[in-house]
Amino acid sequence: MFQAVSSTGIASACCPQSDAIEEKAISILNREPRLARREVHCHAEEDCLVLRGRVRSFFEKQVAQEVLRRLDGVREIRNELEVHPEPEETSVNRFWFEPEDLSTEV
Repeated sequence: MFQAVSSTGIASACCPQSDAIEEKAISILNREPRLARREVHCHAEEDCLVLRGRVRSFFEKQVAQEVLRRLDGVREIRNELEVHPEPEETSVNRFWFEPEDLSTEV
């Protein structure tokens, strides 16, 4: 299952507003079904939210950014998510058969 986390992992006493924004962002990302089983970290720096981690497509990268766009207190989102597509099964792999399976019997 998808688990968004703070990139620092440590609550900062100097920026309680940043901590609140970070908590809200993590909650929103954790509820987003289109990002299930993705590695996304977020960190709030004053009014900027930084996204880091890995997703499988540019669509997922954009989804992560867009679901946070209307979050109160965020003026900028720096989307540093990396796209790493999972290798797809090719038709050769899916339909692999042994040469003896190719009998020419009619």
